[in-house]
Amino acid sequence: MPRNSALVVIDYQPSQFAGVRSIDRDLLLENIASTVKTAKAFDIPIVHSTINVGIERVVQAGAHPVTWVALAVELQRDSGREETVAEVSRSCSPNDC
Repeated sequence: MPRNSALVVIDYQPSQFAGVRSIDRDLLLENIASTVKTAKAFDIPIVHSTINVGIERVVQAGAHPVTWVALAVELQRDSGREETVAEVSRSCSPNDC
């Protein structure tokens, strides 16, 4: 299992979500849900923050934002982690993974 990992979710409040125009809203919601499902499949702690400049702060501290697909693939790595293969596979559409 992944060690020393946590998912930090920043500014996923209804008011922030409603203001997003750079991505289709249904796709954004699907991406949010898939990210959380991936973290839950690997029992990764989830921290939710509503800091307005939170993403800038974590990037300044050395974090690298990634897509949920990259997160899922990195955590799964291979089919040797049998207990999470099914959940990761269900989360991925044929066009994503």
